Amino acid sequence: MDSSRDVDVDALGLFAELSGLALEADDEEEFLRATARALQRYTAADAVVLRLFRQQILTWVMAAGDGGPVLLSDQRWESPGAEDASAAPDGPFFLDEREERILDDLSVVPFAEKLRRRAEQLGLKAGYLVPAVRGADVCGHVLFAWRSLPELDGPRRGLWQRVVNFACLQFMLFGARQDTERDPMTDLLTWRGLERRWEQLGRGTRGAVLYVDVENFRTIVDRGGRTAGHELLRDAARIVRRVVGEEAVTGRVGADCFVALIPDATSDDAARLRLGVLRRFDEFAAAHAHPRPYLTVGTALWPRHGTDLKTLVSSAEQNTFARKRDRLKLTLSTETDPAQGRVPRGFLNGWLNTSADGVLMTDADLRVIYVNPAYERMTGYTMSEWLGKTPGFIAAGKTPLKVYEEMWASLNETGSWSGQVVNRHRSGKEWVSYLSITRILDRSGRLTGYVGIARNVTAGAHDETKMPSLAVFEDVFTKEALAYALAEAAQLHDGDSTEHLDRVRDFTQLLVLAAASRGVEEFQSYEFRSAVTLASILHDVGKLAIPQSLLQKPGPLTPQEFDIVKTHTIAGRDLLQSTFLRGSSSTPPSLFLDTAVAIAGSHHEKWDGSGYPDGLAERDIPIEARLVAIADVYDALRSRRPYKEPWSHADAVAYIESQAGKHFDPELVDIFLSVRDEFDEAFRRLPDGYRVGTA
Repeated sequence: MDSSRDVDVDALGLFAELSGLALEADDEEEFLRATARALQRYTAADAVVLRLFRQQILTWVMAAGDGGPVLLSDQRWESPGAEDASAAPDGPFFLDEREERILDDLSVVPFAEKLRRRAEQLGLKAGYLVPAVRGADVCGHVLFAWRSLPELDGPRRGLWQRVVNFACLQFMLFGARQDTERDPMTDLLTWRGLERRWEQLGRGTRGAVLYVDVENFRTIVDRGGRTAGHELLRDAARIVRRVVGEEAVTGRVGADCFVALIPDATSDDAARLRLGVLRRFDEFAAAHAHPRPYLTVGTALWPRHGTDLKTLVSSAEQNTFARKRDRLKLTLSTETDPAQGRVPRGFLNGWLNTSADGVLMTDADLRVIYVNPAYERMTGYTMSEWLGKTPGFIAAGKTPLKVYEEMWASLNETGSWSGQVVNRHRSGKEWVSYLSITRILDRSGRLTGYVGIARNVTAGAHDETKMPSLAVFEDVFTKEALAYALAEAAQLHDGDSTEHLDRVRDFTQLLVLAAASRGVEEFQSYEFRSAVTLASILHDVGKLAIPQSLLQKPGPLTPQEFDIVKTHTIAGRDLLQSTFLRGSSSTPPSLFLDTAVAIAGSHHEKWDGSGYPDGLAERDIPIEARLVAIADVYDALRSRRPYKEPWSHADAVAYIESQAGKHFDPELVDIFLSVRDEFDEAFRRLPDGYRVGTA
């Protein structure tokens, strides 16, 4: 901004950007966040704080960062009226101040507490406070803050006041758009309009809901500008309306999302219309310049999935997330294994659900479509709370901007990145995540999404030289995938369901984590816990050497037949010792193999020495085999077999407890009892053909 001409040009660009935001932002928070980022970029302030008031809601937004703005925090609360704003947590903050002010000392500004902490961390000392005025009313304030106050001449201050007033006007226009019933860009109904029409459809009817998500929208805006984005949305809206017909009620419910309500439609009608929208849009997108847009369309039915609009749209949106997740999984499973062209059936779900590391998947626009149980525990947020948000949802605002710049440079250039970021748990506690991200492309080279693996490394809790890396993906879809394939083959040979493998691995993970928390020395190693969890699926791999006629025999085996079956432990041990499965992600080259051999060969040994094949007793039995034995027996008791009916959870627990010191390690039985309810939950969660059960 060396000249007034340059300033004017920059201001015009800013005005255009803010106008575009008012037309396309999803909600008020999104608009304010983007506005704060734009203002900071335009003014080159060290930080920008917005505090705006509309419809009795007072909103805080702060953006800061060298080289580019990063949203740090926002805070909202209800207030009965402007006159009561002094009771807000941060105090009045010049609520009635109508004159711009240069502040040599920011300590006089009563920041909200979490913003105050960030301001102190940034070393913000001085600022320029500008009221946002609309007519006779003050609708808020914008604070431009610096570590040291720059020279602010009269022309610059005057221009910045006009900029702030324009931003306030766009804020009000955005609010007006939110309050209207028709979207001016696409001529579709807004959410408010959809609600009104929903009441007119009648509660006694049936019908279908389509949720249409335009993917790659944000990338197209970044590369082609807002005009390109607006044209794309208009085209997508026209296609949706044309396919669903005049009888349907169509609306825009987000920046790049549409909804169609189709009265009297059946599930078949919904499927047909969904495919119709996809085909018609695909024809349109084929001629679109790179990057090519595409759609994900989810469905819901009323009254099957709900009787109110919010529930139905949410159900259809959840269906789009599921379709994105499945598409990403399919891409991973069909693109990664160089030998077979796919990951064996069931492996991917099992790995995602039982991994000790946190795993998250996003779509191409960085919206979360899946987090695994470990990441739920790591962040404090459930899958349903994560869906649709971006990974930055939990950012603590303490990661240097340079890290993010390097992240995206690496992802764009090489398709991968690894490093540390600072996150905030739901409880408010900060934690350091070692994060490894890879970009996922389909066969055509189209960006499908991103997959990240995270581990909590706060306060040196783990050896940072052994952090997960993108080698995880390489091994997961080679050695580990082949391990699952081998285990799956044995399970199918046995006539059992492959879900047995996933359940045993689930149970094993519960036990190894509980053992670690109890201080059991062997399980303090992350690598050993991971090796035991994965190797548990190979416990019965030796059954490949046993005739199916014996494995699937209805009724009891003869002593001679049982002696043959018992040799599966020796066969499994020998098979694994000769196999090429020599290593696993994040483990030393021999650890996975050694663990798998111990489990396959010794999981039928008993604490009192009466087991097989070697008659080992007590601590001569490898601890990993002792642990997997409990997981295996629990699942066998709960499952239907050719020779027995399934047991209830309570009966299975009682049996394992009674065998402490006989069949099982007493210490591990005690650990099992501490997580027995989680065993039942895990069993009920995994679909299978054997489940009975009542506790």
